[in-house]
Amino acid sequence: MIFSVIILILVAAIAFFHYVQGLFSATISAALIVLSSLLALSYAEPLVQSYFATGRFVDYAYAVVLVALFAAIYIVLRIIFDQVIPGNVRVPVLMDKIGAAAMGIVAGIFGTGVFAIAAESLPFDVSFGMYSLFPIAETDRTAPVHVPGASRNVDAVMGTELGVSSLEQVDQRSATIIPVADALLGLAEHVSDGGSLAGERALESVHPDLLQELFGQRLGQPVGDKRVTPAEDITVQDVFVLSEKATFRQFSSELPTVRKEEQSERVAASRKRFVVVRVSVNDNAAGAGGFFRFSTGAVELVAGTGAEGESRQWKDYFPIGTLDGGHILFVSHPDDPLFLKPSGGNNMIDFVFEVPSEAVLIEATPAEPSKVRQGTQIVIKRLARLDLSGREIKTTITSNAKVDVLRKPGVLEAAGLAAPVQQ
Repeated sequence: MIFSVIILILVAAIAFFHYVQGLFSATISAALIVLSSLLALSYAEPLVQSYFATGRFVDYAYAVVLVALFAAIYIVLRIIFDQVIPGNVRVPVLMDKIGAAAMGIVAGIFGTGVFAIAAESLPFDVSFGMYSLFPIAETDRTAPVHVPGASRNVDAVMGTELGVSSLEQVDQRSATIIPVADALLGLAEHVSDGGSLAGERALESVHPDLLQELFGQRLGQPVGDKRVTPAEDITVQDVFVLSEKATFRQFSSELPTVRKEEQSERVAASRKRFVVVRVSVNDNAAGAGGFFRFSTGAVELVAGTGAEGESRQWKDYFPIGTLDGGHILFVSHPDDPLFLKPSGGNNMIDFVFEVPSEAVLIEATPAEPSKVRQGTQIVIKRLARLDLSGREIKTTITSNAKVDVLRKPGVLEAAGLAAPVQQ
């Protein structure tokens, strides 16, 4: 609520500033703000990937670059236009005031849209300023949970919990009072898809829902730990697409005292398949204590259904969980904290997605094996954007002893697996 009010105040302040300037000056300023915001949004991510993908402040790099780029472009353009067009144009007073106010609102929406997107990318908790893109569960956040210890149970405290089991529940997605970020992203998608800022790929095919991605990348990871992982620290090993009738034994990735899965087996929904992407994690990806902390909310598979070209519908698909032993699925909510202990890049993670067959699969022919559709990507912790296009698909999951997501002893026991021996 507080964040939405701040956005509202900023829009009003910018609108008033332009109202005072008059229609002609306000129109020029609004046009420059729209242009600056689109250019900043287009070039911020490539700049971060090229020059700021590592370092102590990498978690803040996108927000800083986005805002700085917007401000720099606007100031330079404004100085140029003020020098070239030093005068004003007189129009009737009523038209001048109403037009200036309208242009001020446009400027306010797109200017604060940059600010809102930058705020979403910062390493905050699930919510900030009493605002959250997805609902937070209305539960007692101080409810004790009994966690088995070495000699006795320990009372732990549950933190903030999401009110949705998957970020694909877009009907639960919210926005600020004035949806400034959505307005900016909507225009950016339009001009990038065959418009004035069109490039090799449309924005929608890279970021089907940027706010959804940025929100998910804040989940399940403590404030202060690394929220961003460069692409060179993660490698895709294999892509598996199972048959339509494939099943997994499934268990919750949380303790039975926290959450249980009602069904013991998981079958893919109609016209969907399980897609398993196996990745290896480099030691450099580890954060505090040498652990690679992640969540299924911080990982997405970008894929598109429909025919190739403009009619293809792009979407972010989030993992339903991670796989152990090639057949046991540990289901995770998007904000469940997960851990890996990298060791020379030998440890791996099997992410399990449930997606429409046509979104990722090019069926085999007598001459060619099954392959991943062009444009399909997996994104892990923001900067690890790995292209899967054209990769050969395997239909049988091989058990990999190196897949070693750390599990709580109680979780392993519930799945009938031996708990690791404490050293």
